[in-house]
Amino acid sequence: MDSQWTSDAFKSRISDYSSRKRFEAGSPNDREIEAYSYHISNHFRGNLQGKKALVLGLTPELRAMLHDFGMSVICIDQNQDAIALFRDWLPLDRTVDENIVEGDWMNLEDYLDEPIDVVVGDGVFGNILSLQGHRTLLNKIEKILNNRGICVFRKILIPENFSVQEYEVKKLIKRHRSGEMDDAEFGFAMRIWGLKDTAFNENKFLLDNNYSFSIFRQMYRDGLLNDDEIAAIERYYFGGINLITPQAIWEELLTDSGFEFESFPLSGKDWYAYYPIFGCVRRSYSCC
Repeated sequence: MDSQWTSDAFKSRISDYSSRKRFEAGSPNDREIEAYSYHISNHFRGNLQGKKALVLGLTPELRAMLHDFGMSVICIDQNQDAIALFRDWLPLDRTVDENIVEGDWMNLEDYLDEPIDVVVGDGVFGNILSLQGHRTLLNKIEKILNNRGICVFRKILIPENFSVQEYEVKKLIKRHRSGEMDDAEFGFAMRIWGLKDTAFNENKFLLDNNYSFSIFRQMYRDGLLNDDEIAAIERYYFGGINLITPQAIWEELLTDSGFEFESFPLSGKDWYAYYPIFGCVRRSYSCC
């Protein structure tokens, strides 16, 4: 996992400390949490009380959802900044049945003493910087998952028939200034797609965020971005590398790791098209 997830990067995503709100797109919004919830609740037909859930990372919105279901929750993350910032993000009375572990996702089996019913993560695979790393983590999840369990992930990918040309910097600025994109849609798209021609390694599927943000900041100094535009982009600051796969490759990885999957498309926000939510079950699962 990329080590450039610093305290500053985590804090840039917080819109309001007092209400514990984070900027959408970088964090799942209410509609996306509903999608996570649907995948999980529908799979277990609403019978979730007492089941065991694993969160890859410390995503507060996911943890709150799982606690609302009455599940026991374990969170695993090796980033000390994330743990320090988000450990107490939820009220204590909501996290009585929660265990936070500082550990490497690649060693999941070392932290679990029994199978897990639900595994969730938000954007986590973008921080695994090789396809082999994706395979390794998916295989480990498949092994620790209860035979009748489910895992749900939000994953940035390059959709089939995706028009990258519509996400070039100049076009994104024009779409934002015309009111076609809101601040979240604009800021997030600028980070992911705005400099794809120069910041993205097409062969390794790696996005160099540090390069992108250096260019955006220079554009601001040159007067090509205004105060509101650079502020919208800085919400999603990250100084490291992300891996962004084409959709077909991600789905092939899921299949090769023993999963069947489905993804219900959301509408209303630009990033829904390239940041979908996948519900995955073991192919060996049988409802009978």
